[in-house]
Amino acid sequence: MSNIKGKATKMEKWIAEAYELFAPYSVRFPLNICTCNSCSPEDFQQALLEYPLREIPVDMLQAYLGSVPLDKGAATALDMKHFLPRILQALVNEEDVRSLDETLLDKLCCHFPECWTKEEIDWLKRFAVAWFDSQLTAPRYEGCLVVWLNMFQFAGLDVVDELLAVWTEQADKTAALREFVDLYLEIPYGSDEPDWYKVCYLPEHCLNRTQFAARLSAWFTHPDTRATFRRALEQALLEGKEDENETLSWEQCYDWLAQSDAC
Repeated sequence: MSNIKGKATKMEKWIAEAYELFAPYSVRFPLNICTCNSCSPEDFQQALLEYPLREIPVDMLQAYLGSVPLDKGAATALDMKHFLPRILQALVNEEDVRSLDETLLDKLCCHFPECWTKEEIDWLKRFAVAWFDSQLTAPRYEGCLVVWLNMFQFAGLDVVDELLAVWTEQADKTAALREFVDLYLEIPYGSDEPDWYKVCYLPEHCLNRTQFAARLSAWFTHPDTRATFRRALEQALLEGKEDENETLSWEQCYDWLAQSDAC
């Protein structure tokens, strides 16, 4: 519970800014999502819109986000701009509103220039960096860094390079090292990097999936990245920062990085 409160406090200002920045956006019935009984029937939508934005219940937000959007993605994205502060609040507070965290923001369509101002995109990128940074000190769960990379990619937000830079800059953090070692453990025999399409949730419909995988590859294989994590692993092993059951895999990753540096 203390970790949750710590993260919420650290991100509190961002949620306040979100409510202020997106306050001009409103929605009206019917929303731009499917109205079938499995998605968001009309009576559900009407009930949803009766709630003040900050007070939308978790189950109703979950139902809205899980509904199939209409063919006009831009219209759904404009609706999402109204709900976005409450969605980000749910993210920070660890409210379970999507079955897959990767898909939390997949209706935002940040790549649609007609839906977003430069100010809004710039703010979203700063939020993404702040959220990613917070997960390096108080991760939501093991393996979440790749999930957050995917989540913002699914949103159409071009911020992967900035997030990877944060990961490298914070290489001395235990969570950053642990998740880098996890990537190392995913490398197939005879390869020099993970199969990004398997490590990440990258179905064929994922926006710019090839380019996304290429940028992950460029980061992971870059000599500066590997040198940074090698130094950080060496120091962490000397200080005993790893759990007892992690020592072998951390040492193996360090040896592999040392060999990479020598090549």
